[in-house]
Amino acid sequence: MATTTAPRILGTVNVDDVTQAPLQVTRSLRVKATREKVFEFIADHSGWTSWFPILADVEVDNSAAQTPGGSGAVRTCTLVNGARFAENIVGYEAPAGFGYAIEDGNPLGVSGPLCSSAKRPLAKPILFGTNFSITQTHNK
Repeated sequence: MATTTAPRILGTVNVDDVTQAPLQVTRSLRVKATREKVFEFIADHSGWTSWFPILADVEVDNSAAQTPGGSGAVRTCTLVNGARFAENIVGYEAPAGFGYAIEDGNPLGVSGPLCSSAKRPLAKPILFGTNFSITQTHNK
């Protein structure tokens, strides 16, 4: 008898459509801001360099994107050590969240493809702020 498992959904992304990597790591934090403000901040791809210390530069190619920075966009990240890799935006639904996968290169030492997403919902209104989560998917 075949065993079926429920799809792994992170925000707007069916993880199994992007990667078969079995492991997931989630980090969460509470932010004193509205859901919309948190999404605006996290969806500013070029702005990641101001708060993600290993990023030196982020360039966004919207030529295949449904909306600027949305599904189909490709962001090319340059680390402070000069290493570069491309990430494809694989799901995007404001203000619920978005997902991305490393498509080219793997300077972060992650085994296998990475799919990371602001988890459903990206920002859940709670008392005095927003609960924000990011989930990464790895092979090992």
